[in-house]
Amino acid sequence: MRPTRWLKSPLVSLFMVLLLGVQTAFCQTECIMNLLLLKSPKELSPFTYLSLNEWYIHFNITANLLDLDNENQIVAGLAKSWTVEDEGRKYKFKLDTSRRWSDGSPITAHQILGSLTHEAKHKNAKFLPKILRPGPIDKAIYLEGPDILVFRLHTASDKFLYHLARPEFGILDADSFRQTDFFSKTTRTSGNYKIEELTDTTAVLVPNPFNPSVSANNPQRVVFSVVSDHAKQKQLISEGKVDFFEVQSDEMLRVGTQSGHYQVIEGGLDNLATLQARKVTPAQLHALQVLNHFLNRETFAKGSKRVAGRMVAISEVPVSEHSPRLTIEEAKLQLGKPVEMTLTLSDEATADQAADAKLIKSEAEKIGIHITIHSSPAGFRKQWEQEEYGLTMTRMGVYAYDEVELLNGYFCEGFRPYLSLSRLVCKEINEAARPGTAMAKRKSLLRQAYENLNKSGYILSLYHFPRRFLIHNKWDLRNYNNLLPFPIFNHFYVRKG
Repeated sequence: MRPTRWLKSPLVSLFMVLLLGVQTAFCQTECIMNLLLLKSPKELSPFTYLSLNEWYIHFNITANLLDLDNENQIVAGLAKSWTVEDEGRKYKFKLDTSRRWSDGSPITAHQILGSLTHEAKHKNAKFLPKILRPGPIDKAIYLEGPDILVFRLHTASDKFLYHLARPEFGILDADSFRQTDFFSKTTRTSGNYKIEELTDTTAVLVPNPFNPSVSANNPQRVVFSVVSDHAKQKQLISEGKVDFFEVQSDEMLRVGTQSGHYQVIEGGLDNLATLQARKVTPAQLHALQVLNHFLNRETFAKGSKRVAGRMVAISEVPVSEHSPRLTIEEAKLQLGKPVEMTLTLSDEATADQAADAKLIKSEAEKIGIHITIHSSPAGFRKQWEQEEYGLTMTRMGVYAYDEVELLNGYFCEGFRPYLSLSRLVCKEINEAARPGTAMAKRKSLLRQAYENLNKSGYILSLYHFPRRFLIHNKWDLRNYNNLLPFPIFNHFYVRKG
């Protein structure tokens, strides 16, 4: 029997219908992915994300001009081809005019252009104008004909295409954000998924019916629930009720691995553990400056109870180039007289942060700094966002293609939790970010920026720790590129049996 006749057989057709029904029924229960959020989905804005969990949504409901494959190579996205001219200073992208929004309407070249210019409001997207040709934005990004998008750069940049593949350049429906900065259930999406539900406590994504990239074995419902309480998160992980979770502490790693529900995936990037201060007296700030030069980072990073992979905080500027540690006697002499301080641990603090706080308290006591550790009630995140706190433990995500860009994003683009510190580093960082700056000059400027932060007392770097992700055993993760710390949902395939 020829294949075409075999497929047309009534018996085979019935079999295929039954098989499809079984697959559909299976995925109604098994193809649901559960994740966590830290704040109300109704506050979800592409211009003010403060947690990776919010980026998880953004990265899956927006499509980019370009994408990265599992080898971290640039591949086509909304742009199906491109050419480079003018010695790397001009890029022309031929747009795929067949792509559609989640409501079925075409994604036009003008909408893509509008999205890219509108997104310059985002703190991370503002790095792009430093690469573009100076002057009005419409002279640097514009259309030639119905489907050719042009970028004009100030100077050639080997990282330009990688910038366009980053999630903050995912194409948004700019019309939806003319009157509001927040997503809603009716917001059109360009990516693999669309928004089905958005309440104070829950966000639900389902496949975009006009984007064929989601298969029947990928997640068919992605449910984000607001759970900020650390104890509740721990319980959910122990019971295997969360499908993807970024591990922020040794404790949660143990809970996940001991539960037997998860596989552990290593991230290609890391986080930086810090002690940070904002609203402190001059005497307290001086004490932190002294403490910064006294603390032994090896104690935090290499302690006997620490998991493998932690390391002393490093950067493009080698650790050996930082100032040598003070002895106890030298630190006491510089401090002058004893100082009292309160260290507040947020309601989201991990067990590791609590342990680090106790270690800082113990070390500080040796030189006359008396620290009281206080656990805050719920709601400390708002104080942190507004820099309305004294002393706390904070993680800084290290997601940047280079360290200049990282510091630029934190300190120089209006990111509210670090706004008050921009005066310390932005002169050096903006100069280092200028296209064409020689590597030796970049390192010199970075060294100065770190020295400014180091002397300030506002940020005390403790150690880097690797990003690790818990992925439920029911999912098979494919094409993971070990770079982007965001789950791409159509790379997850439900395991059978």
